[in-house]
Amino acid sequence: MSTLSNEDIERHFGQLAELEKEFDQVDIEILRETTLKQRHLYTKRNAVTSEIKGFWPQVLDEASSSLGFDEHITPEDSAVLEHLTEINVVRPNVEDGDPRDFDIVFKFDDNDYMPAQTVTKSFTYQPSMKVNSTGLISTPTPIIWKDGKDLTGGINKAAIEAFEERKAKTDSKKGKGSAKLGQKEGKLLELLTENSSFFAWFSYSGVHFDLGETERDDNDSDKMDDDEDDKPVDYVEAFHYGDELAIQIAEDLYPSAVKYFTASLEESESDDEISLSGSDEDDDEPQQHSHSHGGRSCGSKHKHSHSHGETAGEPAKKKPRK
Repeated sequence: MSTLSNEDIERHFGQLAELEKEFDQVDIEILRETTLKQRHLYTKRNAVTSEIKGFWPQVLDEASSSLGFDEHITPEDSAVLEHLTEINVVRPNVEDGDPRDFDIVFKFDDNDYMPAQTVTKSFTYQPSMKVNSTGLISTPTPIIWKDGKDLTGGINKAAIEAFEERKAKTDSKKGKGSAKLGQKEGKLLELLTENSSFFAWFSYSGVHFDLGETERDDNDSDKMDDDEDDKPVDYVEAFHYGDELAIQIAEDLYPSAVKYFTASLEESESDDEISLSGSDEDDDEPQQHSHSHGGRSCGSKHKHSHSHGETAGEPAKKKPRK
């Protein structure tokens, strides 16, 4: 077997790289065409689901468990999410821009923690050289809380102020960011905890190349250099992997909402039937001793409830996109 020269290898890799760009462009156009064709269908679906009380809270509860982001939802978060009346995903640049950009819209009724409001989290695609990067960035989105009811513990407000500081650092350095954390960023860092509220996700930003920030490798934090200009630009992330959660919502939870809602109802029916079957079994037990029912059992009810359990949760087989 002949060995390729370095020149041949470089040439072939160049050809493959160009083909990858063509594949990516085809994927973009497929996304654009699909979005445009399905847009009116989602409008119709939204009109129907708006009439179903509790539709989106049940969808979010089922999907968060299936996709594995329920760990970010605290009991207090759940109390607010019970007042969620709509989730909508819009791709604002689908017609004449990049269809990979999208907005996730949440509508809430008035509740103990927040007044009625619409909160829109916007994501923009920026090309990335990092393997497995989603390329999605955002800016911290403000949420209005009632006095003393901020479930993020001040993270949302601090993230907004920290992002403004990041922009100011870039302006002062004429387009080149600073490797040092600012005062507002330091305050945000102090507020962050391992188990933060789901609503901290609205504060996700990601690394912004236009602010002079660079994507870090795992070993970047170990690099010690006295020259600040040679260091990766530091910033504080309010919600790590917020981009991946956004993709789970936009590309799984939202399009599969009806399946998640159906799975939730089937699980509820199954739980009710198991509970009823257990009650019937308890009631029948003394009657079997008295022979008043001639050995009649409730086994058929147990069998029925198990069949529901097997069909429920179909969307749980979905895998989150990485």
